[in-house]
Amino acid sequence: MMKITLRVGIFLGIFTNFCWAGDFWTTNITPQAVAVTYPGSPIRNNLNTEGALVDFQYLERLGISIGETHLNLNYKFDIPALNQDIGYFSIRTPLTPDYLDGILTLRLDTYKIWGNDPTRETDNTSIIAPIVSFLNYKQTYYLDFGYAYSKYGTSAIRNDNLSITQVTPTVGFSFFEQMNWIYLRLYSINSSNPIRSQNLNNTLGTEITLTHYIMPSHFFVPQVLQAGLFLGKRIYAVDNIALIPYNLGDVQKNSAYVQAKWKLTQHLFFILNGGSQNFNTLYNNANYSYKLNYIYGGLNFKF
Repeated sequence: MMKITLRVGIFLGIFTNFCWAGDFWTTNITPQAVAVTYPGSPIRNNLNTEGALVDFQYLERLGISIGETHLNLNYKFDIPALNQDIGYFSIRTPLTPDYLDGILTLRLDTYKIWGNDPTRETDNTSIIAPIVSFLNYKQTYYLDFGYAYSKYGTSAIRNDNLSITQVTPTVGFSFFEQMNWIYLRLYSINSSNPIRSQNLNNTLGTEITLTHYIMPSHFFVPQVLQAGLFLGKRIYAVDNIALIPYNLGDVQKNSAYVQAKWKLTQHLFFILNGGSQNFNTLYNNANYSYKLNYIYGGLNFKF
């Protein structure tokens, strides 16, 4: 089997957040855009996405999020471009039962994906992802349990149907007076149809995230530092932190990133993120491996 390494060049993100508060409701509007280029790739040319996320929070009792993202993936030669839209809806409610020493949050995420995929293997996709999380009042530990069920469209090239189930238990601990947090998240993913998941029945991976909070005395000192590491494999994953469904069927392997956040003024923040992601995909019975190296910068406005 032929193996070709594709190196991905630049990943740029634009992220802006507008926030205002009323007597009972807090509203956040987050427009976003991403551009990716693939220099040296024999198949892919570039990827562009744009969208927005609107979040409504009623006191500390109820939260609702609505989002939409449009994706345009351009290929080389005569391969038609892939255009897709991803709709997102989420509802959450925090609970404080007397028998628990903390906050229990119930959340339900849903996604709908549609587009012009001629194979129909990435379109007409529906995802439902409930999450239960717990944070104790002292903020010394965090637990959550996530589940996702993804139903993909019927293949137009006789590859049959596909459904994906995902389980993501998470545990987090703080140390040094809650100024540091470490999270461990397990991704256990099962496929109903190995033909459409690169001959894999299941994948297993672990994501490790370390966050350090700083009390800066100068604006050029970051307020938050974060590093993340993914070990193992995952395919058709649903990332309930980044709110990303990976529906293109590539296997993500060992990856890492670092991130810093600066507080420039009372209402203005700057975020810088950079990392490297490794993927594997099958195309025309050939095995392609590619690396996604990216840098992301964004401004966050709150007023």
